[in-house]
Parts: sequence; C-alpha cells; structure tokens
Amino acid sequence: MMRIILVAMVLMVSSCSTIYYNTWEFFGREKRDILAAKMEDAADSQEDAKEQFKDSLEVIREQYNFKNDELADVYDELSDDYESFKKRSDDLKNRISRAREVADDLFDEWKDEAYSFTNKSYRRQSLNKRKVTMKKFYETANAMSGIQQKMEKVLSRYHEHVLFLKHNLNAKVIGQLKVEMKNIMGDVENLIKDIQYSQKKTTDFISDLERA
Repeated sequence: MMRIILVAMVLMVSSCSTIYYNTWEFFGREKRDILAAKMEDAADSQEDAKEQFKDSLEVIREQYNFKNDELADVYDELSDDYESFKKRSDDLKNRISRAREVADDLFDEWKDEAYSFTNKSYRRQSLNKRKVTMKKFYETANAMSGIQQKMEKVLSRYHEHVLFLKHNLNAKVIGQLKVEMKNIMGDVENLIKDIQYSQKKTTDFISDLERA
C-alpha cells in the first residue's frame, strides 16, 4: 500500500523533475528505464491512433455509397470519428513531449557523469555512446512528431469535411462530398503506412536502449 501511495505522490508532483526522478530511483528505476517506458507509451499511442484510423477508413468506405436520406447519419458517424481522432492525436503529442523531457534530462546527466571520469578512455567511450543514443532518440522522436503533425493535417481536412457536411445536409452536395471522402481515404491509407514505419523505428530504439 505504501508503495502505491508513493507512486501516486510521484505523479502528483511530476512537474518537479528532481523529486520525480529521485522517487523512481528509490524503486530502482533510472532515467534510461523511464525513457524506455515513455517511448513505449508513445508507441502505444501510435498503435491506438493507427487502429482508430483503420476503423474510420472502414466507416468511410461503408458510407461512401450513402443515399440522400442517410446524410444526417453519415454526419453523425464521421463527427464521432473526428472526436476520437482528435483524442488519439492529442495523446500522442503529449506522450512524445514527456519522452523528450525525460530524454533531455537523461542526456544532460549522462554528459555530466561522462565528464566526471578521470580516465580519458572511459570519458571518450561514454560520450561516444551518448552521441549515438542521442542521434537514435531524436531521429525516432522526430519521426513520431512528424506522424503526429501529419495526423493534424488529416484531422484538419477531415474536420472541414464534417463541418461542410453539417452545413449542407441536402442531396445537392452528395457528389462533392463523395469526391472529398475518396481523397480523405487516400490520406488515411498513407498515414497508416507512415505510422507503421514510425512504429518500427520506435521499437528499434527501445530495443537499442534496453541493450545499452
């Protein structure tokens, strides 16, 4: 019970990085472990987003041949999907941000510890390893951020489509709506492929970090 209470206290004061890290270190978790966990959280968000987009793609395909009297139902479904998309995108953005914060602290600590070596060979090896790990992390984090930004672009287009549908619930716009729905399907399909590529980079980085 005391362990659970202490973890809860950590989460409540997570804005204070020193207390946050010291408390986790009390439980045997170093910044490296915390970073791996944060990256896994971000990877989970990517997976959730990918599945959400896959589900929505199926919904759009099913709705593509809607009839005149089904416009309101189409609007309701697409509107609900948009809200789910937005949540997934925001979750991913927040988790990437938290991973970056931990990484910055880890690499700062790593640098300080490396320069504390009096043995020049140890210092050089440690700094070289830090450089390689930093490069891999920021490549991975930037790829994830790129995915999140692509999500926002698709979401923006999707939202415009939903709003237009909301303002034009009549048969006259069906042709135009179907063209836009087809375009959005293409955007979503490409985004799913990009997410899968980013997921591989994230998995590779976590594996490298755990082996380091």
